Amino acid sequence: MAIRDEFTKGKQPHELRQGQVGHFSVILDFSADNMDASDVVEAVKIGAGITVLSVSVRVVTAEGGTSTATVGDGDDADGYEGSINLNASAGTITKVLEADAYSVGKHYSSADTIDLTLSANAVDTAVIEVFGTYCKPVSG
Repeated sequence: MAIRDEFTKGKQPHELRQGQVGHFSVILDFSADNMDASDVVEAVKIGAGITVLSVSVRVVTAEGGTSTATVGDGDDADGYEGSINLNASAGTITKVLEADAYSVGKHYSSADTIDLTLSANAVDTAVIEVFGTYCKPVSG
C-alpha cells in the first residue's frame, strides 16, 4: 500500500476567518497516475480548526472494470463514504449517507487529510472529483 498526495488538481481548502464557509473541489486522474490495489490518496488537505460539513465524489470517467474506494481520514478510512463505485456511469455522484460515521460532518482540531482508499483492484482509467464544503467555526 502506497500513500500518494502529489497528483490532485483543483481547489484545495484555503484559510478561512471565523464564521466563514468555503468549498473544495479536486480532480483525481488515475489515467495520468495509475494506482495499485489498496493505495491511499491524500486528496484534500484539511487545516487545524476546520469543520468539514460534507464530502461527495463525482465520477467523471468510469474505470472500465470493477473498482471501488472508501473516503475518510486518518481516524476512519470510510468515515465519509463506505463504498464508491469507480466504474459508475459518468456524472454519478455519491453523497454522505446517514450510516457513515461523518454524515453530519467532522471537526478537525489538528491538520489532517481527506483520503481515498482504493479497493483490491488497481485503478488506471478513472477520473473523479472529490468536492465538499467546510467552515471555520466561531470560537466561544
